[in-house]
Amino acid sequence: MSEPCVLAVDAGGTSLKAALVQPGGRIVPDSFLQVPVDSRGSAEEIAGAYSALARDAGKLAGKLGLEIVRASVCIPGPFDYAGGVSLMKHKYQSVFGVPLRPWFIKTLGNIPVTFLHDSTAFLLGAVKAEELARHRRICGVIIGTGLGFASMYDGQMNLNPQGGPGISIFARPFGEGTAEDYVSRRAIERAYSRKHPQRAVPSVKDIAGLAMAGDLISGRETLEDVNMIVYCGGFSNSDVLGSAKGWAGGFLFNPKAKEALDKFYAREDTLSLGICNGCQLMMELGLINPEHKKQGKMLHNDSHKFESTFISLTIPTNRSVMFGSLSGSKLGIWVAHGEGKFSLPYGEDKYNVVAKYSYDEYPGNPNGSDYSIAALASADGRHLAMMPHLERAIFPWQNACYPADRIHRDQVTPWIEAFVNERKLVEDKMK
Repeated sequence: MSEPCVLAVDAGGTSLKAALVQPGGRIVPDSFLQVPVDSRGSAEEIAGAYSALARDAGKLAGKLGLEIVRASVCIPGPFDYAGGVSLMKHKYQSVFGVPLRPWFIKTLGNIPVTFLHDSTAFLLGAVKAEELARHRRICGVIIGTGLGFASMYDGQMNLNPQGGPGISIFARPFGEGTAEDYVSRRAIERAYSRKHPQRAVPSVKDIAGLAMAGDLISGRETLEDVNMIVYCGGFSNSDVLGSAKGWAGGFLFNPKAKEALDKFYAREDTLSLGICNGCQLMMELGLINPEHKKQGKMLHNDSHKFESTFISLTIPTNRSVMFGSLSGSKLGIWVAHGEGKFSLPYGEDKYNVVAKYSYDEYPGNPNGSDYSIAALASADGRHLAMMPHLERAIFPWQNACYPADRIHRDQVTPWIEAFVNERKLVEDKMK
């Protein structure tokens, strides 16, 4: 005899997602289903998608030795949840006033089919999963193709007579329209259309893909009119593959991004700066010493710890755009990294060293870098990679230690000179 289960459906604006759930709320492993649907499609297309989902779910349940005894559907509103009738006009317009329950019964038999607003379903699930029932007042907001809101008072859902949320926010006045005009699929499409008025508007999924890919990978940016790139600090890809490995892969394995970067570094009017994670990226891509057969690497700190401290740097006489005028200076700066050790295959004289930790031993050299190096520049001095964060030491008040006789006089620290030097070079190249 087959065991009973419930078909749980999430009816979105672009796809129908479902799973089989057994008594007690246990989701049956490997029972997830997904069928595409266009909420702007014809009534026949939408009904066909729902029927296909029900049919696939019935077949899957049979293979797993289960019997679907109920279907529970969470779907956005406006909707008559008691009657199972769509009342939406902003999407699913072609099935306005059409009962949805027969679409399931026709395929799965005369089983109970219940409907919930998707935000109501979300809040009920969150309350159970997160053990939030101890709170008297709870609300939840969901953002998808539309904007949903649900609230609960003293353990009871706040519902309207049709079974939808008692408080609706999607149509609340906001800006030049309603809240959903700014947080929804149509909001994203409208924003894209305004930015690219000459282009056909792609699907939200495609827009999201473009955003995730980035301008270089998609080819929208070529760097042809860019004179300087700054690779900022942070933890790209959470350092899962190692420091900046995933970030570097984004350039190395995407032809358009790699071509743009190669052309940028082939020009003589360009500058670049990599800080911390950006330094790791530049070293991983070999942007500092492309002429070397063996490239330097950034390794884990010798302390095997994340080092976050304020240390002293010495700027030796050097050939670099940014730090050349700072030669002979000794300046304070912050470090914050776990993989900041310069591991270099050649002697120090083979590198354009532009900053060194003032002390060779830990903690003055916080990572154990070869030759106590904190920053390297390319042979021509235009491209610089450094682990310490000079952007966090631009103003005197940012420094953990600063000369007492200057802390109230100086508007900025000497580090600002590095950026002034870069600006001057770009101005000269553009004359």
